[in-house]
Amino acid sequence: MAPVRCPPWPPTARRGRRSGRGRVGGRGRAPVNRAAYVDTYGPTVGHDMCKSPADRWIEPLRPAAPAAPAHPNARGEQAMAQAVLDRLDRHRGRG
Repeated sequence: MAPVRCPPWPPTARRGRRSGRGRVGGRGRAPVNRAAYVDTYGPTVGHDMCKSPADRWIEPLRPAAPAAPAHPNARGEQAMAQAVLDRLDRHRGRG
């Protein structure tokens, strides 16, 4: 498989980070609804679509793993789920 050619920073990741927060209301609305913001982007840093298939958690536009293009693969989903579980544990006083 040919290596993925990427710009210095994948533009989809930059746009997705900003727009993803905007679509769900971001941190600003969480306290109003007694909800907590969980950063699921941070854990994926260093595992973007430009990394080798063994290291990436976000698939490129032509996925090599079962995932939608420019979306998390199973390892990325697991990392995001762990971020949510860690936040719940802190909220419950276990961490």
